[in-house]
Amino acid sequence: EIRHAKNVVFNPSMFGSSLQEIVAMQKDRYPDRQLPWVQTRLSEEVLALNGDQTEGIFRVPGDIDEVNALKLQVDQWKIPTGLEDPHVPASLLKLWYRELEEPLIPHEF
Repeated sequence: EIRHAKNVVFNPSMFGSSLQEIVAMQKDRYPDRQLPWVQTRLSEEVLALNGDQTEGIFRVPGDIDEVNALKLQVDQWKIPTGLEDPHVPASLLKLWYRELEEPLIPHEF
């Protein structure tokens, strides 16, 4: 936990940040990317695991321990290989959207 706390201080999380902050964080790694890396990469992983054919893909939650472990890895710019359950990256994608500092659709709508 101490190592994770140190990492968070020097490397801000992609969760709970604004879209502008996330795009700024990824500029060095992905200068040509227009969309947030975390959003596109998790979406690709859901599709790679046949999430588009999985009933309840954004309704049925993934295993919370697996989702939390994946969240820690994503904050280190890693998506592990060997994921088997499409609900895990789908749940993390939903969490990322939910934790955005500012909602994608403004409250006045």
